[in-house]
Amino acid sequence: MYWNDIPLSSPDGTAQKSIDFDPAIIGSVEILKGPSGSMFGAGNGGVLLIKNAKAAIGQNTLEAGYTAGSYGFSRLETSYKAADTNFNIAANIIRQRYDGYRENNWGNKDVVNIFSEYIPGKSRKISFLLHMPGVASVLPVG
Repeated sequence: MYWNDIPLSSPDGTAQKSIDFDPAIIGSVEILKGPSGSMFGAGNGGVLLIKNAKAAIGQNTLEAGYTAGSYGFSRLETSYKAADTNFNIAANIIRQRYDGYRENNWGNKDVVNIFSEYIPGKSRKISFLLHMPGVASVLPVG
């Protein structure tokens, strides 16, 4: 799995941490299966290439949204995008709460995602990815 050409998992498909990106910041997803996936490592069954939605040059956008639902579900999301000719940034923060529909069942999620690109010249690009998931949940057993 790659996010804007940055590997998020090892070639066997395993990831060390939770990968939790908000679908609102995903611009495109490309799936490479079979032999074409071997460009990204030998022995894998395929590759997910994910690109974030980038701001247009000159764009400076701040958005916020709130969703509420049954069983105490609430989700607050804030996102920011900005770009000029050689710099692009996309960031979002998510705070989600859920009380669950069964006893002893709940979930809390706080996630921060920041992706930035700086292009100092025609043949150079510096990319930065910060992904900080915080997830706590309880599922009843039995």
